[in-house]
Amino acid sequence: MVAAARSGDIRTAEMLFKGVNPNPYLYSTLMSAYVKSGKYETIYKLIEEKRLNGFEITPIDYTLYFNALVKADEIELCIKEYERVCIEFPPDEFMLI
Repeated sequence: MVAAARSGDIRTAEMLFKGVNPNPYLYSTLMSAYVKSGKYETIYKLIEEKRLNGFEITPIDYTLYFNALVKADEIELCIKEYERVCIEFPPDEFMLI
């Protein structure tokens, strides 16, 4: 799944994700598959799904979301979301735009 996500092969990453019991790492791995295509809405949905399933959301998850926003040329939304998220997660070396 990691190889599929890193290469941006969303279809394979989704198929592999559906075939396992999700854990926090696999959620983040699937999110990373969507970054290259700028599918920030999907990443945001996965963040919420991860939270609803009782898993901790990390600055890395939001960094993936921010990167997808930038890829989609949604700079203003990225800044707005970054400011919103910084209330929950003070920026550190992992939460970079």
